[in-house]
Amino acid sequence: MRYTTILSSFVLSFILAGCGNDTNPPEDNIGSSNEQPQDTDATSKEHLEDLLAKALVDYYNTGVYQYPIIPRMAEWGAAQSLLLDVTSVPEEILPLFSHSELLQLAVENPNIVNRYAYHEIATFVGSYQYSCNTLRYLLEVPDIEQFFLAEYLSLSEESSFSLGSENDIILSADAAKNMLLEVFLSDESMLTNIADNRQFLQSVSEKFTYLLSHEIEDPASVEASWQSSSMIIVPLLKQAGYLLTHYEDGELAPRADIILSEEIIEQLAGEDGAIFIKDLYLWINDLFSDYLQSL
Repeated sequence: MRYTTILSSFVLSFILAGCGNDTNPPEDNIGSSNEQPQDTDATSKEHLEDLLAKALVDYYNTGVYQYPIIPRMAEWGAAQSLLLDVTSVPEEILPLFSHSELLQLAVENPNIVNRYAYHEIATFVGSYQYSCNTLRYLLEVPDIEQFFLAEYLSLSEESSFSLGSENDIILSADAAKNMLLEVFLSDESMLTNIADNRQFLQSVSEKFTYLLSHEIEDPASVEASWQSSSMIIVPLLKQAGYLLTHYEDGELAPRADIILSEEIIEQLAGEDGAIFIKDLYLWINDLFSDYLQSL
C-alpha cells in the first residue's frame, strides 16, 4: 500500500515547525486578558450603553453606522459579555442595511482581530459568527451564494493581501473581506455550484499567486489568507485527481486535509526533513495552475 502522511493545511506550520505547544484553538480573547477586568468609568456598563445609544443616534442622523469602541481604546478592557453587546449592531436597524453594508460591517467589527488567536481560520470564522450579528444576519439570507461570489470577484488580487497600516500585522478591510468570502465560498454546497465558473477559478488563482509572491517577516499577517485560499483550492484539486483523497487505511480524509505521498514529502522537505508551509502552498499553487490549464 502506498505510504502517505496527513498534513492539515490549517495547522501544518505548527506541526512541521514544532512551534505552538497547544494546537487546540483558544477561546475568543475579547478584552485580551483572562483576568477579570477592573470596573472603571471607561468600562462600566452604563458608559458602554451610552456609547451604543450614541452610535445608534449617529446612524439615524448620518445613515452610517460606526462601532462605538475599537481595540486599543480604554473601553476595550471591559468584560467580555459587555463587549459582545457594544460591538453588536442594534438588531432594530439590521433590516435597513443592504447586503454590501452588512458584509462591510462584518469586516469592520472590532472582534475580527481575534482571528490571530486561532491556528485555523475555519475555526475562527465559526466562532466569529457568534460575536458578529451582522454576519449571522447576512448568512440567513436565501441564495446568498451569488452575492458572495459577486463581492469576491469585485476584489482585485492586490486586495487579497494588504496591511492596515505600515508595519502593522492587521489586514486591511479588503483583505479581511477577501478572506471571509473565501471561507464562505469554500462551503461544499457553494463550491459545487461555482466550481465550473472560470472567472471565479482564475480570481482564486491570481489572488493566491499574489499572496505567495510576498516576502514578509511575520507570517501571521498572511497565513490566514493562505488558509482561506487553500480551502477552495484543495477540494478542487482532490476532485480533479491532483491530490490524494484517502488516508493510507482507505478512509476518506476531510476535504481540507492535504495528504502527501512519501515521494512528495522527499521532494518538498529541506535538509532537516521539515517542510515549510509556504513551500507547500507554492507546490499547491503550481498544481492549481496545471489544473486551470487543463480546463
